[in-house]
Amino acid sequence: MRISLTNIKDYFFSLFHLGVFAAILIIVYERFIYLPNRSWGMKPLEYTEINLLLTLGIVLPTISLFFVRLGFKPTRIFSAVYSFVVVLPYITLNGVSGVISSSELLISIFLLLTPLFLVTLIANISFIRLPAIRSNLRESWSHYLFIVFTIIGLSIFMLNPPSAAGFSFLDSYARRFEVRDLYEGSLYAYLMVAMLNTVLPYIGFLGGYLNRKFYIAIAVLGCLFFYWLAGNKAQFLWAVVGISFGIICRNQSSTKNLQQFLFLAVRLIILILIIEFFIFDGYSPISDFFLRRMFVLSAQTQGYYYDAILSNQIAGWTPFLGGVENGPFYISETYFNRPEVRANTSGFLHIFLERGIFGYIFTVTLAALFLRILDSLFARSGKMDYCFLALIFSFLITEQKITIIFVSSGVFALFLFVSLLPRRLQSRTIKT
Repeated sequence: MRISLTNIKDYFFSLFHLGVFAAILIIVYERFIYLPNRSWGMKPLEYTEINLLLTLGIVLPTISLFFVRLGFKPTRIFSAVYSFVVVLPYITLNGVSGVISSSELLISIFLLLTPLFLVTLIANISFIRLPAIRSNLRESWSHYLFIVFTIIGLSIFMLNPPSAAGFSFLDSYARRFEVRDLYEGSLYAYLMVAMLNTVLPYIGFLGGYLNRKFYIAIAVLGCLFFYWLAGNKAQFLWAVVGISFGIICRNQSSTKNLQQFLFLAVRLIILILIIEFFIFDGYSPISDFFLRRMFVLSAQTQGYYYDAILSNQIAGWTPFLGGVENGPFYISETYFNRPEVRANTSGFLHIFLERGIFGYIFTVTLAALFLRILDSLFARSGKMDYCFLALIFSFLITEQKITIIFVSSGVFALFLFVSLLPRRLQSRTIKT
């Protein structure tokens, strides 16, 4: 990245917004989140000077670099999402899971930043330019077939719904547990995960990008269906992300679009929180349903994973080979005392706890190579679908193992589908 006045302005613009958001996270945690969630093991925030220097003094300015000239390029999209959703919560709220020593914090920061630096390194290494895959398929017919597949998938679930199916908000968790027991280990489970994590967000993206209201309607109705079926709510957020990203791609005018959109969303969240400060006393819906689940729980769960890795108290576990059979359930049972739920966090930490440093290095390298392939294919074809694939992959890797992302969540199948699509007339090569 060249040093220029524009890039310097972009850097301080990014640093300012990330710094303000980090401060807001701390204030919101202390005011709205800590006391109601003490039973979940959340601790009051305590910082030492050296820890503040390591996190907010060094790491925060470092990750701000990844938001400079944030444009339409798969590797850059990953770096921004991973920095914002994984790195920023942990460096800001690492004390949520308990006080951590400076040496342990230093090791956790190294593990935290390795994927960012390796992805950036591989993105800038000369790479074999993959040819754009030629296809005789008509794009419109391909999309119609995708929609038909989605409708058929929804219809299949109608044949075997849970008894608790409904729109009651209070019964949403009951529906989720019943669906898990009903579909566990079956094709229904794999189909539902793929529909929620990949199919519906992609249809939403197509609706936003191609300006097809019918596609958007299918995505929204699909989200409503799975809320009725299984009480899932996260798919609404992913559908909004897909639709919004599609609209941004359709109206691309400069490489700063993504940066501006991201920080516009940050400013909107901050504005809503400021309003809530004057309306609510001790409870904030935005803090509880959004910030707590996406940022605070992320920091807390990461802290427990690092504690399990660094404490060296797991029988049979070694740093090189791991030894935990199922990391999310182990962390949930050991630290949250909830053996029936999964404590999901970064897929890189999942694999470190289960397969050790060798599994960690393999996973980080595989992710970096996949994103580099998306870079190459996007540069050759101009298909914005590859940027969407990078976006959805980046969000999924914040809470799933890479094998689950490629197979169960359907990312690899969507990659093959996108690769077979013809190049769109409205697509154009973006200077990145």
